[in-house]
Amino acid sequence: MQSLLRPVLMPMRFQYRCIATNNVMPALQSEIRKKLMESMRNKDKKQTSTIKLFLSEIEIANKSSRPVTNDSEVIRLLNKSIKKKKQAIEQFLSANRTDLSDKEKDEVAILQNFLPREA
Repeated sequence: MQSLLRPVLMPMRFQYRCIATNNVMPALQSEIRKKLMESMRNKDKKQTSTIKLFLSEIEIANKSSRPVTNDSEVIRLLNKSIKKKKQAIEQFLSANRTDLSDKEKDEVAILQNFLPREA
């Protein structure tokens, strides 16, 4: 009777695949994550939300066919994000929405802090 109530254990097969990946995060991305933690500690909501949005863009790019593996790709994504925000600023100004354009300007300033300084 007890053997009827005992669940049947099927042998489990574990398949291990050796995948050659580079799990090392680019230095700029780790710096951005540190700034996120710092802004969360300081309760700076603007900076926190902007950095979270950018990190989510990095994660989306990592899931695509072209993952982010070095700082130059992070910089490329930063420039792309800044360009989108500048276009949004122009559209908000043409629609007389200065409140939204000011918000986008603040986000652009935050993202530009992560770009390397030009000599």
